[in-house]
Amino acid sequence: MEAKPYPEAKRRDLVKKNKEDFIAFLEEVTEQAGRQFIQQELLPSSVNGFRPGHAQPTLTVPRLINNLKRKQELTNSNSAIWNKFKIAWTAWVESHCELNKLLHEFDNSPDFDENRKCIAPPNSELDLQCFKTLLEASRNNQIDKETIRRFYEYGYFLPSNEIETLIEKALPQAEIERQQQLEVLPDRVNELAGAINSLNLRIAEIASTDKTTQKLNRKITEVTKSFESELSKMKSNFNSRINRLINSRLAKVEESVTSLETQLLAAEFINDMEKKIGQLDQRLQKHIESIEVQREGINKA
Repeated sequence: MEAKPYPEAKRRDLVKKNKEDFIAFLEEVTEQAGRQFIQQELLPSSVNGFRPGHAQPTLTVPRLINNLKRKQELTNSNSAIWNKFKIAWTAWVESHCELNKLLHEFDNSPDFDENRKCIAPPNSELDLQCFKTLLEASRNNQIDKETIRRFYEYGYFLPSNEIETLIEKALPQAEIERQQQLEVLPDRVNELAGAINSLNLRIAEIASTDKTTQKLNRKITEVTKSFESELSKMKSNFNSRINRLINSRLAKVEESVTSLETQLLAAEFINDMEKKIGQLDQRLQKHIESIEVQREGINKA
């Protein structure tokens, strides 16, 4: 679907909207290129006290509305500012995925010539058919009434009771959300049932594993007790052997000590005898010397 130029009557209706609604509409443009266009091309770039492009919407949007409502802009079918506003509206459409998809599939090319110049006024049969298409999509929970109304109010369409009636028949956002929840409910129930079944299987596996673990624990206990018994026997045998070895070594040590003591006593006796012999030898030597002296005295006499 291609956008048509805004007719003068629609331009006059739009500039009557308050700035808050205008700001809200422009802020609903989330597509990056569209936001840049609005900031750099549509809104006034210079506001006293602010760098270009940094003024708040509460300051720039009122100036935009004043520019849109100038007489020469309202009456000029090829107004530059209104052509920019049409681009902003297109960016708003592109920011609403479901709406953009539906309009992309809707063909209103017969309302334009081969040069893409509009040859049919707003609210043509194709425009009316567009809203019928949106109503059908709404009944299929694809698009809500609020989005369709926003599209109508800020688009190039003129006030129309027929279009208003179609919009009123569309489903509101809350109703569509409820319908969508109901649609996915069976799948959700199936998911929960599958999750419960998986949980039951897991519980059974855990129970089986628990039984196996209990058997394993009992086996470990049996092996542990057997090992402890064998270890106790080995410890007892080891202690017995150690004690016998120690007692044997102690007996040998005692024998060695007794032998050493005997040897020491013998050595002491020998030393004492050698000392006494030495003393006797000295006394004998002195006695011999005394006899020799006496003998020499007798010989001289």
